Amino acid sequence: MPGKKDIVKNGQEQVSVNTDALFSKVSAIIEEGRKYVSTAINLAEVYSKFQIGMYIVEDEQAGNKRAGYGKQVLLNLSERLTEKYGDGWSLPQLKLIRQFYTVYSKKLNAVYPIRDKQDSKELVVDTERLNTVYQIQNLPKSIDPSSMPRFTLSWSHYIVLMRIKNEEERQFYEIESAKQQWSYRQLL
Repeated sequence: MPGKKDIVKNGQEQVSVNTDALFSKVSAIIEEGRKYVSTAINLAEVYSKFQIGMYIVEDEQAGNKRAGYGKQVLLNLSERLTEKYGDGWSLPQLKLIRQFYTVYSKKLNAVYPIRDKQDSKELVVDTERLNTVYQIQNLPKSIDPSSMPRFTLSWSHYIVLMRIKNEEERQFYEIESAKQQWSYRQLL
């Protein structure tokens, strides 16, 4: 049997219709849409955390490694964010966010989609579009969007990558994760 055929009444006539092709096309659109939404959500989270880290380091710490008045600033921020937004804003989480900004702001192009690679062209196009849309809408006016790093992975990926002290090694795993579309567990 070549494909599922449905009998459809068209006025008084009965017409045989192959729904396999239609099903395949619609399924592909749904799958692509889900992948796009997932990527958009992940990138929004990563950019949000990068910007939060930027505010913690640049505004509260005036670019210094620590705030002049100790970790009370982060503890207070953690308590207030947790009260307003629920779990996910603990002191250790804010320290990770601060570390993320510190690690990835050192070399603004350290986080980038793989460019000039034919086999990753689709990934670059999608993430470039998402990066541009997210940056323009959410960056403070004082920051040039073109100076921001380009993110391609989820927050969980970056937590793993930040553990790698050697910058070249970290970039290697970052590139491979994006190129090979490694899950968090595969990266581990």
